[in-house]
Amino acid sequence: MILDKSTGDLIIDENHIIKAGMSIEEIKNSNIKDLLTEDGKRNLEAERHPYLLLKRIVVDGADVDINLNILSNKVIKITFNVDDASRKCHFNQDYVEFGELVEKNKALMRKMLDVKYIDEDVDFQGGYAVLDSEIRSPSVRIRINYLYENEAK
Repeated sequence: MILDKSTGDLIIDENHIIKAGMSIEEIKNSNIKDLLTEDGKRNLEAERHPYLLLKRIVVDGADVDINLNILSNKVIKITFNVDDASRKCHFNQDYVEFGELVEKNKALMRKMLDVKYIDEDVDFQGGYAVLDSEIRSPSVRIRINYLYENEAK
């Protein structure tokens, strides 16, 4: 899985690509629809789609949950949760495990974005990626945010 920084497209594999700014209709007419969970498929068909959860995929031995956030009929954000980090963080206050989960998320993010270091944000054409890790909440996740200019109609 890699993010093409020149286009903002998320390439899950050669057959599954989430294009930057992908619309609901494009998702319905693509093989990305096949990756949706049953709830995600129901939400897509019922046109209740602020969030579309994909089936868990395995990347380098780690389970990765992917959630598409939709606004105004476009994918505006993709969030990643490695090895169920959010659930583990909320139910376990073990700071050592929290650090391990942060490192797993960083490893995925470095690989996905093809960067050596994670600073604040990693910019790409049309958006940026960020690692959210907050020990006070506690939570860990990766976010890809797409930025859109106002479109004249």
